[in-house]
Amino acid sequence: MKSITSNEWTTPISGSTYYNYQSKIVAVRKEPEITVEDIERVLSKLKPRKIELSCEEIPEEYLLIPLSDMHFGLNSKHDYNELQREIADRILNRYEEILITLHGDYFHVDNLLNTTEKGTRIDEVDFDASIEDGFNFIMPILDLALENSRKVTLVYLKGNHAPSTDFVFVKALQKAIYTNQIRFGI
Repeated sequence: MKSITSNEWTTPISGSTYYNYQSKIVAVRKEPEITVEDIERVLSKLKPRKIELSCEEIPEEYLLIPLSDMHFGLNSKHDYNELQREIADRILNRYEEILITLHGDYFHVDNLLNTTEKGTRIDEVDFDASIEDGFNFIMPILDLALENSRKVTLVYLKGNHAPSTDFVFVKALQKAIYTNQIRFGI
């Protein structure tokens, strides 16, 4: 906000006094402060991985791991420690194929201005920490899936809060970290 002005005055009408109020708010659009360097800094920590299958015999069973509305930024990796352990325990049973689906809103905000895709300003979040938490939650699951299944697929479905952030995140997993090891559906 650039400035706020409030006024109050009385208006006598037919022997009675009525109050009038006026508020003026002048707002200036805040431009995104993200630069190419910011994106490079966040993504510079990513390194390609090569995970080997840890066994020869795998039953012909399939596992679906649906992850919906994680909202990293509003929630942290620590909020999902138990869920991460439960998923890991299930993966250790070994499967022919593991399908992991991200049903949108993996992140809470779509940009550094803390807005959704449509520009609705929501909770203040630490954008860098949310991205890091997102990687720290999913990468151990993906690594374990690759060790315990011949075929791992990750499918991204668009949500309403952070489709751009979610999309770039999944693309980073696909192009920078799990190149040619995981099938991606984007």
